[in-house]
Amino acid sequence: MNLSKQALPQQAAEGYSPRVKPVILRMVEELKQMEMLSEVHVEQVTELCSIVDRPEMKVVGIALPISYESRGYGGYYDSGQAGGTINDYFYTKKLAAEGEIALLSSLIEHQIKGREIVTVRTEVQGDGNYKVIVGMEVSSFDGLPDSVEKVTVPGGIYLHITQLEVNGDNPGIPYDAAFNHLEELYLSAHPEYTRDWSRHVIARFRQANCASVFVPLAAE
Repeated sequence: MNLSKQALPQQAAEGYSPRVKPVILRMVEELKQMEMLSEVHVEQVTELCSIVDRPEMKVVGIALPISYESRGYGGYYDSGQAGGTINDYFYTKKLAAEGEIALLSSLIEHQIKGREIVTVRTEVQGDGNYKVIVGMEVSSFDGLPDSVEKVTVPGGIYLHITQLEVNGDNPGIPYDAAFNHLEELYLSAHPEYTRDWSRHVIARFRQANCASVFVPLAAE
């Protein structure tokens, strides 16, 4: 009797796959998936400002044209909001309060990748007008209704501006920094980067009073 042959385990047939994957294999696959989806930290600039490398993302939502006047510049605009202004934050807050975000979630529930509310600025013009899309990130546009807006946000290097998650914080602070103080906040000290106007500005709302804004950068 040849004991050496008995000691060797039988080789699985080609194409064999167990019905239940071992725990370690499932963990490896989940970690790989998380790495594909998550942003990569590149550089910490300040406590509330960093450089990240983000993957491409697909966003589905509800769109609204925003004008220079509607944001409270150049005259009064009656939006029903304090000060008579309407902007990304007030529009997002309005959709959430009226149940539109919940309705959107029910329409795209099979494709949702996360429950955070995301806004994307598109069709940005030199006169201060743009279109904002408020919605959620999805894995695919397949099968989604035509009534929702769809936009693919390119991946790449972004300046991530955030704020402390403290009750009472003004969620407009990161927006103000991103659009009015980007030069002194980051660009003046980092001439190797410039603002990339060909890509979209993204905002992510973790809770009602806290926003993170991502400004696309390009290497010089």
